[in-house]
Amino acid sequence: MNYPMRNQMARARGAIKKLRPVLAHMRKGFSLIVTPHGTGTTVTFDLPANVGVILLVLVSVFFAGIGFVGVTYTKMAMLAVSASRLRAENQSLRTENEKVKEIQAELARIEQLKQQIETWAGITEEKSAGPGSAGEQGPVTNLWPRRYTYGIMKPFYTGFASYPKGMMLPADGWISRGFIAEARGKAEHPGIDIVASKGTPVRCALDGVVKEARWDEVYGNFVVVEHGDSLSTIYGHNDKTLVKEGDHVTKGQIIATVGSTGKSTAPHVHFEILRNGKPVDPGVYMELTKS
Repeated sequence: MNYPMRNQMARARGAIKKLRPVLAHMRKGFSLIVTPHGTGTTVTFDLPANVGVILLVLVSVFFAGIGFVGVTYTKMAMLAVSASRLRAENQSLRTENEKVKEIQAELARIEQLKQQIETWAGITEEKSAGPGSAGEQGPVTNLWPRRYTYGIMKPFYTGFASYPKGMMLPADGWISRGFIAEARGKAEHPGIDIVASKGTPVRCALDGVVKEARWDEVYGNFVVVEHGDSLSTIYGHNDKTLVKEGDHVTKGQIIATVGSTGKSTAPHVHFEILRNGKPVDPGVYMELTKS
């Protein structure tokens, strides 16, 4: 047996030796002495050994219970503080999340407004054939506003000779969207859109007779003028119509005012030229680069 273990056994024997007298007295029983203050007398209660042991155990259990309750209460208090901190952090995160959602909604609104302005300015087409397969739709960006592309592309227009009498633009403004040729048998945009403030005069492009002057769900208040030589013109989204069916009109005569009726997002005049009832590019019949 090694030396440290011999020391421990010796200390244990010494402790037991010291407790022997106490244990010997405990077998005889206990005396509980009560001395009230100021009386000078004492009251002694003799208790059997087993009752004393029970009281000792009860006292030990009592103090152990107090210690357990104290430790448990301390842990619960710490958990309550931690829960309160987590609730505060959660509320802060919710507030930040709401701010992020508001910022995202504002960015989406700004992006939508940007696309709308680009469309009005003739910088971006709303839909065009995508680069992948036939019929695929996708946005296409143009480097020049459309009213200037006519000046570049006009020498390549074929199939129609310039109209000898010449036409005039129906309103003073800038062309926000140009003519888009047929795709799959249907014209994507059969005319041009001229942006102008509400109330701007809409003038007849050429001498003719008013064929129609009425309301349409798409064109709103619109006017159709026949000019002969299988040509006719359409003026759509007007605020007010100033002519009626059957009226003879002359080139430059005010026939309506600019508005935003029908399927329209802002005041402008939608102008179409029809030849034999089919839309043709207005760039063939007028100098759009001067608009």
